[in-house]
Amino acid sequence: VGERNPMAHNNYSAAGLPTLDFRNNIVWRWGRNNGTGSGVGTSISYNATGNVINNYYYSTSSSSNAITRSDGYGAGNTGKVYAAGNVSGNNGVNPNSVSNVPEYSIPAQYQVSLLPACEAARQVLLRAGTTKKTVQEQSWISAVILPNCQ
Repeated sequence: VGERNPMAHNNYSAAGLPTLDFRNNIVWRWGRNNGTGSGVGTSISYNATGNVINNYYYSTSSSSNAITRSDGYGAGNTGKVYAAGNVSGNNGVNPNSVSNVPEYSIPAQYQVSLLPACEAARQVLLRAGTTKKTVQEQSWISAVILPNCQ
């Protein structure tokens, strides 16, 4: 649970293209105050670039901010994002709507096998935590729900 999961920006130094390649993840219950306050699921801003593909997003409060290009505080939307295949567990939220550039090319040695967002989320949950899960890990994992996944 956190405000930004992940956050990429090039405010301080230039980076290669893309700054971030984020695929097959769960970004669940983000936001301040244990997921009940404002926040951002994935932020690509301040001239950063990135692919955000086949991730699952769910928040108890900040559902419209699944993916953002905004620099915040009225500074504009300078992030360049290719967003596709992402699913939100929040009804009426399309995390792919922020997409504003074509997909950034990733060298073959860094490419991962893509799964549909809901299947990727299920696989993440199966493999989350340590090999021998503690009671606390089991509690955290079992608390994750996947609304809008069949």
